[in-house]
Amino acid sequence: MPIRRKTGSRTGGPKELLNADLQRKICNLIAKGNWLETSAELNGIPLSTVHDWIRRGRRENQAEHKNPDETKYLRFWRAVRRAAAQADMEDWENIRRAA
Repeated sequence: MPIRRKTGSRTGGPKELLNADLQRKICNLIAKGNWLETSAELNGIPLSTVHDWIRRGRRENQAEHKNPDETKYLRFWRAVRRAAAQADMEDWENIRRAA
């Protein structure tokens, strides 16, 4: 007899991980100069999952008929890009100060 493994929530679907609090935590770490992989690992999320969220957000951003209500994946993709840009800006400011 095969062993059944419990996956996801009580309704049988996958457990939903991405929420505003997790997005904030990951993006704060990225903005401080951490790699995406480090930011995911420190929050207990597999890097492959974070990459999936980013891919979904990018696809939604490129969609011809965008939904007026942003999805959490599109918000996540935009927040990660913004956090990475902030980290880059701070890196350049530190280089200018040191020069």
